Amino acid sequence: MEGRSWLLPWLALLLVLFLLSVGWRNLPEEQPQAQYNLPLYEYTHDGEPTSITGGQVYRGEAVEPLVGKYVFGDFIHGKIWALERTDSGPVVELLLDSLNDPGWEARLSASAFGVDDAGELYVADHGGTVWRFTEAGGSVTLVDAFPGLEFVNPVGLAATGDGRLCIVEQPGRVVCPQDGNATVLLDIRETVNDGDWEQGFLGLAFHPGFAENGRFFVTYTTHEDGALRLAEFSASANTTGVRNHVSSSSERVLLEVAQPFRNHNGGHLEFGPDGYLWLGLGDGGKYSDIFGNAQDLETLLGTLLRLDIDDGDPYGIPDDNPFADGGGRPEIWAYGFRNPWKFSFDLETGELWLGDVGQDEWEEINIVERGGNYGWAYYEGAHCYEPPLEYYDGWDCRGLDPQAEGAWLWERVLLNPLALLLLGASLLIARRLGR
Repeated sequence: MEGRSWLLPWLALLLVLFLLSVGWRNLPEEQPQAQYNLPLYEYTHDGEPTSITGGQVYRGEAVEPLVGKYVFGDFIHGKIWALERTDSGPVVELLLDSLNDPGWEARLSASAFGVDDAGELYVADHGGTVWRFTEAGGSVTLVDAFPGLEFVNPVGLAATGDGRLCIVEQPGRVVCPQDGNATVLLDIRETVNDGDWEQGFLGLAFHPGFAENGRFFVTYTTHEDGALRLAEFSASANTTGVRNHVSSSSERVLLEVAQPFRNHNGGHLEFGPDGYLWLGLGDGGKYSDIFGNAQDLETLLGTLLRLDIDDGDPYGIPDDNPFADGGGRPEIWAYGFRNPWKFSFDLETGELWLGDVGQDEWEEINIVERGGNYGWAYYEGAHCYEPPLEYYDGWDCRGLDPQAEGAWLWERVLLNPLALLLLGASLLIARRLGR
């Protein structure tokens, strides 16, 4: 027993030092909880590179098996799925596995989904083809939407409202196929910086009144400093009334957002049923949101913006934006995103569906709500994210993820350098006191 006389004072001293190093404010009972919007659906990487491409709820008439389902893909896996919401939760069906389908010679790298003016669904393959969804024998199939035409790294699809579907080419063009020809609506390759695979010409949205006013909006990363630029252009009509003449000098810059790194730039654009312009922005990269942008309401990075481009200079703020009266940047509708590469509105319900690209483990699909916080970088999918501790301590996840309950001691003591130092010091002191 004498050899253990140091044990009791050591335990007492250890308790005191533990409380000092961790702090009473970090005890579970005292930890304030953030309210996060967890994803509707998520899927795991299973140790492989993965990158979700957000899709579209199908409301067309040509592909009956897809009606009411959310169609989305994975850029790296070469897969496309259909998600159906049921009372028991989302049910996901695999529509295409291009890497393992003998009918496909190469991977379909789904870079964007879009619908035409009739609501029919298309998917862009980053390799150069745009595919249209159709039905054959009760099964969903894909056919080349524009036979004989190849596009340069297509990353966006947008309907004009006058019967055309236009394709965004990442190096800096908008191409609108017409009568078997690839008509170039806009060419700003000299302005666009596409030096990294996540940079370039990233977004395109035609004004709901485009057929009458010729207005459309784009996002791209600039040559000057790599900032993400939101700009407006104007298209004039030809002799037949088709608006297909655009001068690069007609550009009007509405917004520029500096990008810390060359990835997670987001950039997708959509007009919502409310008539406002929506813009998704990534956290600015590089890894683990090292600057904490996605949870910082004073930056536009890692957010979804909602802008009134018909009022204000260069734009107005809708009165019902959640931070219109303060508490954050007034442009923000929702935040806590890593890289919302693509999102879309359900043409029937108005719901906003967004695919957020994950980091190490999970890809997620969200239904976006006003003022929602979608968790990054505290959460990846519905799970506590565990990056290097110098970037993030993980505490806001506790109570929302059962797995985090068991991580409390581990994160706060065993991975706390100060706690480990005091643990060792207390052991030495206690042994001396016990002699």
